[in-house]
Amino acid sequence: METIKILGQRDKDEVEKIIKNLEDHRLKLSGKKEKTILSMSEEEKNQKWVDWVKEFGDRIGEMKKSDFKFEEKKKFLEGVVEKIVVKNTDVQEHELKIEFRLPYVGDKLVWNDEEKKSKGYILKNGKRSKVLRVNLLKKSLT
Repeated sequence: METIKILGQRDKDEVEKIIKNLEDHRLKLSGKKEKTILSMSEEEKNQKWVDWVKEFGDRIGEMKKSDFKFEEKKKFLEGVVEKIVVKNTDVQEHELKIEFRLPYVGDKLVWNDEEKKSKGYILKNGKRSKVLRVNLLKKSLT
């Protein structure tokens, strides 16, 4: 375009208009690209969630078995739990705040049609943390 302008084959205003249109189109395509990348990222997160649900169910079943090794339990929990913050509220009670890597607490998979699951589903995110109170005398959680 600049060459055409320099050679005088098109007038300056016409060339600038063409360049502006091309730049506008490039920006529009760039925006579409970003939206597509975000959409793909969301799909990947959703797939991870579904994979997690299956793996979590399988792993919990395995962990209940007595032959499930401590190191395997630890590895699984490290993949699910970001951190645990413990507060001593008093001598008899502790407060545990469990922070998860993904929003597991209260999350749901809601089918668009319960009868025809091929119609897909919506993922309802839960929370990333759960607070528990442990009474040391009663050995109970609240």
